[in-house]
Amino acid sequence: MPLHMCEEEPVFSYCPPSPLYFWILNSLAASLWNAPGCHKASLLSSCLPIPIAPRKGSVQRQVTSPSFFSPSTMDESPLQVLTIPTAPYPDQRPGTSGLRKKVYVFQSKRNYLHNFIQSIFSSIDLRDRQGSTMVVGGDGRYFNTTAIQVIVQMAAANGVSCWISVGRLVIGQNGIMSTPAVSCVIRKFKAIGGILLTASHNPGGPDGDFGMKFNIANGGPAPEAVTEKIFQISRTIEEYAICPELRLDLATLGKQTFDLENKFKPFTVEIVDSVESYANMLRNIFDFAVLKELLSGENHIRIRLDAMHGVLGPYVKKILCEELGSPANSAINCVPQEDFGGRHPDPNLTYAADLVESMKSGQYDFGAAFDGDGDRNMILGKHGFFISPSDSVAVIAANIFCIPYFQHMGVRGFARSMPTSGALDNVAKATKIQLYETPTGWKFFGNLMDAGRLSLCGEESFGTGSDHIREKDGLWAVLAWLSILATRKQSVEEVMIEHWKTYGRNYYTRYDYEEVDIDAAVEMMLELEVIILDKAFIGQKFTVGEKTYEVDRADNFEYSDPVDGSISRNQGLRIIFKDGSRIIFRLSGTGSSGATIRLYVDSYEKDINKIFQDPQVKLAELVTIALKLSQLQRVCRLERSLRLLSPSNDKPPLALRYKHKLQLVPRGSSMEAPDALMTDPGALSQSITNDEASIMEAVGDAGLESQSRDVYRIAFEEYLRAWIKMATTKAGLLMREEYLDELMKCPERFAACYSRPPSGSDVCAQEQRQIFKDIMYGPGLRRLKKHSEKKKARVNQMRKIYMLCRSPDLLTPHVSAPNDSAGDPETKECWESEVDRLVAWTHSLSFEELDRQ
Repeated sequence: MPLHMCEEEPVFSYCPPSPLYFWILNSLAASLWNAPGCHKASLLSSCLPIPIAPRKGSVQRQVTSPSFFSPSTMDESPLQVLTIPTAPYPDQRPGTSGLRKKVYVFQSKRNYLHNFIQSIFSSIDLRDRQGSTMVVGGDGRYFNTTAIQVIVQMAAANGVSCWISVGRLVIGQNGIMSTPAVSCVIRKFKAIGGILLTASHNPGGPDGDFGMKFNIANGGPAPEAVTEKIFQISRTIEEYAICPELRLDLATLGKQTFDLENKFKPFTVEIVDSVESYANMLRNIFDFAVLKELLSGENHIRIRLDAMHGVLGPYVKKILCEELGSPANSAINCVPQEDFGGRHPDPNLTYAADLVESMKSGQYDFGAAFDGDGDRNMILGKHGFFISPSDSVAVIAANIFCIPYFQHMGVRGFARSMPTSGALDNVAKATKIQLYETPTGWKFFGNLMDAGRLSLCGEESFGTGSDHIREKDGLWAVLAWLSILATRKQSVEEVMIEHWKTYGRNYYTRYDYEEVDIDAAVEMMLELEVIILDKAFIGQKFTVGEKTYEVDRADNFEYSDPVDGSISRNQGLRIIFKDGSRIIFRLSGTGSSGATIRLYVDSYEKDINKIFQDPQVKLAELVTIALKLSQLQRVCRLERSLRLLSPSNDKPPLALRYKHKLQLVPRGSSMEAPDALMTDPGALSQSITNDEASIMEAVGDAGLESQSRDVYRIAFEEYLRAWIKMATTKAGLLMREEYLDELMKCPERFAACYSRPPSGSDVCAQEQRQIFKDIMYGPGLRRLKKHSEKKKARVNQMRKIYMLCRSPDLLTPHVSAPNDSAGDPETKECWESEVDRLVAWTHSLSFEELDRQ
């Protein structure tokens, strides 16, 4: 029956994953269709359903019951935009590489993903929003396609509500696009920025990690000012806009357009080939003819490339195999998988063990592995000869004109992250090229590149790149090495050994202590900083075996950006010895849970007879010094013991967590502490193995050993430490001490908690207040005379604790860093107000309220 003959419009069913249908009515059904009281749905049972294929870009409207409408209305009606109320989360501060959490966090927390996406959109200035283009890509890990659909729905909706007019989205086919390719496409399309869905080298799958980060218009990671703005918006977000009916076909190349409510121009999404734009860029950087001869010519070398089931598999296949002629079997694990094949997509000797073993066989001349999103790389030579990331960037720098791009563009400068070894420094010094030492994080390189000061840079974490884009680039580094081999006609090992003979060798190693309790990690870093910043530490000598190391300088690394003058403080603790050797400690922000403490050791050797030693043997003495200074192993053993004692998700009680510091009552004292675990490790050891008991015993012995000091004064000083920690770290939220602020206001209540005698409580309270004032502003009558100096010093200490210990989980105010003019009369009021502000903020914390979030 023709549609125009119906008084009412035919019935259509809706099934989200299927096409829409209409029915051709037979003559009997057609005659009964308009009859009064006709049950139309029953008439359709004898008719033939015909599927309606929606036009590209059109969207099926979700309905909960049968509706009456025509195909044209269904196909052409604008999509509805909804504004959904939401509540903020306090833990969405982007880290070094964006926001990374376990997958279940994004899945289980209501609107967690939507909040962060909306915060990104809302952070872009209104003047830059109109008709803008944004790029979206991911590494293909679990939850990738789900997140992309949400991003598209929210981008469209935000354009309607004028919060951000994203005129076009550019997305990699199937939602897959490497991090370097995203940077390339952002720059090619002059996009306002891009959203990358990746947790880089972290594990994938339902039980793994998921991450999001925002890259700005230059193609590089958002600087701290932008990520801070995103975080502040996420703390106050009340609603987000979304177009929930919009469905995108990620598999089909080309443009898809969507009509939206109250918008005259359609919303456009363009699905692009993930590889082509990036491959075109590489063709303009390297001599592909030379590389093809190296890989498939008469005297070609054999290579082995492991994509580790990450995003770079299609790139390796298309560029190295199809275009440059390397055999197809030279590339392995090239099919992207949501869980990376059950492997950890981190290109190092541990997680790329299969590649290492195949290289050791001697059948391949060159090997490389890439991480999940394609920005990191590991280089291997024949028989598994390992090239450290620090040496890799140094070799590329020394042979930089083997790459045609630099022959035309010239070399403006080199840069490395602070923890990276000094191998690049040696090349920069020999070639008289400017070297920059930056904090960890590729975003610091971008500023130098945009200012025309930097051409080549690298990080010790297997990241290398240049100013062709604003991200590290794993495949670029591999092609750079192949260009060097093609020009010098040497093996990987020969190139590396000749480099060491010319510039000397920097022995280098790194140790990662992962998922350490955040409070224990911060405590260790603070205590270590106090030690190394003491003036007496300079010149101190450490002797291990026959070798003696003398401290030349030590600091908490601080970087002043030469382009915009911004200052980044507290970037890692450095101990530099007179022979140039370095020990570095840094808290990493790239993990999804807990804290990661990284220990770096670097030692330079110029003697040609000593450049072939095993790095672990060569650096053993420095590692011993580092562990002795930091007591790092003790901290990690304590954390292991506490986990054994508290297998649940709840944190151990305060007394146990700080047992190694508290020990309020010296052993043998007649006074009883409220918790026996606090004073007697032996009581604790009955429920654990002998190994753990010995650990706790050692920890107890490391506590306060002086029994001559007043017990109450010790207790109160320890209380102050706990108070500051509780106020400025994640511990305050997790330990649920809602009465802490009240205890601070009434120290006598604190004393009562530790069984202080009830008599003379007023005297006790007065005594505690006096101790508090002495600690805060200086002792006794001298306080009045030296009030300003003492307060200034205390502000310095409090600010340091505040800046180092503050957690994304707490809503902390901004406190500017100290400067050289802080002691001038003009700025004294600033110091006074800042400490008052900091103390007031601490008192204002409500842990009970935070617990409800």
